[in-house]
Amino acid sequence: EFDKALETLSDVTRTPRDQTAALAAYQDDSAGDISIQEMSTEIFSASSAWSNQNIHLIFAEYYNGNHNFADDFTLAAIQGTGDFAAWDDASLRELATKGAAYLNTLQYVYGLLQFGISECPSLDAGIYWDKAWAYFAGSAEGEDGSGSGYSAYALADKRCPQFDTCVAGTSLATTNENARASWLAGRAALELGVCDSADASFQNILKQSLIPLIQGSLREAFEVDPAKGAAEADGKIEIAEMWAFVFPLLPLLNECDASVASTIRDNMFINADPILQDGFDSVKTAFESLYSCLGISCADVGAMKTCGSTGNELCWQPCSDIISSSLDDCDDNEGRLRSKLRKLTILTIVGWILFCLVACSLLFLIITQKKNYQHHHSNFQNVDGAKVELVNDMRRSPEEGKENMAV
Repeated sequence: EFDKALETLSDVTRTPRDQTAALAAYQDDSAGDISIQEMSTEIFSASSAWSNQNIHLIFAEYYNGNHNFADDFTLAAIQGTGDFAAWDDASLRELATKGAAYLNTLQYVYGLLQFGISECPSLDAGIYWDKAWAYFAGSAEGEDGSGSGYSAYALADKRCPQFDTCVAGTSLATTNENARASWLAGRAALELGVCDSADASFQNILKQSLIPLIQGSLREAFEVDPAKGAAEADGKIEIAEMWAFVFPLLPLLNECDASVASTIRDNMFINADPILQDGFDSVKTAFESLYSCLGISCADVGAMKTCGSTGNELCWQPCSDIISSSLDDCDDNEGRLRSKLRKLTILTIVGWILFCLVACSLLFLIITQKKNYQHHHSNFQNVDGAKVELVNDMRRSPEEGKENMAV
């Protein structure tokens, strides 16, 4: 029933925004055992028991040691204070609902998963993973995931048709299916007490949860850029949405490359002036440079496919996962590659010829030495003129050699 709190928060923040009702929904724990606000505060109190790679601590460190970063973001959006003081109701609604779902809720989900691993091999460890899935997916999705929820699961399903990243023939996001498979594998590992395998499953769940946030960040950045999709966008609200999507990503981007993360933040910060100063293409390239570090691929993210006269054309070209020394000059690279292949072929042939010549020479030398040895040592006379018969058959035993030796 946790979805009801998120749904209520979404409803009461519509224009005209009811700030009192929004705050009540944010602090209401009647639909479950915890409120949206408490999700961020309980993370801090339980963090000391988690595994070594504590996601919450990575976020808190990035946000200047503030353990209440999620609560501060969402509460400021509900109340229209701090960085959001000058923003209109429509923008505040996007900030509040996205903060609640992708900051408070996701942080709590990560915390439950890591807490479960820290409890391994306890028999109760898997319970935390069950609880984490309940908050990640929500009850409104239904048993087959075809419903419309309000949590992180719903975001991936919303983005997949826009980025062509749904499971073929379905409306289910590939990221959600991958995450669900890892959830089941990790849950089974906890049951067996295989804690390392459970942690590996958590790492994949984390990666999958980042993909729709990146898709959302790129989508809104495209619609903010005047040279791209701004003419067809709603206006100011995209800036707020862009910041709401990138805020939960920045600490992990910073773990990969602080300089690149700083570039993304400077361009996408809600009060940046000018906003997106380097343009969408630069921000897109910055994101793509971190995919490998994040453990995801260009194919995982895809590209928005809602442009053109048909509304079904690519808005930008997706990056490629093919490794190349230069992707900007394909024709020259292809020519250089053909030249290298020709040289490699010639060198290979010459190498084999030299190898055969050396091998034949060594073989001839070995055979010649063997014949000389057999000729000079087959038999000889001792100092008294007595003939000594030497039997060189190495297959004989030492005893046979002694019996047949005549002095």
